[in-house]
Amino acid sequence: MKVLFWTGKFWPEIGGTATFATRLLPILQQRGYEFLVVAAQTHPGQSLQDCFEGIPIERFFFFFSDSYKMIDRLSAIKQRVKCLKRAFSPDLIHLSTLSLSQFFHLETRKESSSRVVVTLHGFQDPSSQAPEIHATMGKKILNYAGWGRRT
Repeated sequence: MKVLFWTGKFWPEIGGTATFATRLLPILQQRGYEFLVVAAQTHPGQSLQDCFEGIPIERFFFFFSDSYKMIDRLSAIKQRVKCLKRAFSPDLIHLSTLSLSQFFHLETRKESSSRVVVTLHGFQDPSSQAPEIHATMGKKILNYAGWGRRT
């Protein structure tokens, strides 16, 4: 089974969801699952393509304040996500936690007919970050998902 694992931060970053993913994915990979990780580029010099224990990582410039002011940058991210979904052709898309980066998942959801699962890690209060945008997008993601789980 091919899984597109979409998360905010991923190795070499540390934190709750990154730790969860770096422990879970290699174990599932040993059981025959194939992964491609979509994660945020956490600083401008970080490589857009990387690999963790044989698992490819595609990083995107999601979270820099000026990135949402430039329509050409948004279009480029959207196009890259589209190409990635078409090329990888996942059986499942796992959205590991809600994040504004998933705007690009919603914008490209027609590129893949994959089932979607969402994992909410800990307590996430959508009203704490850009309440009107985050709450609306979070609701769309959860309504679109086939299954969700809170850890």
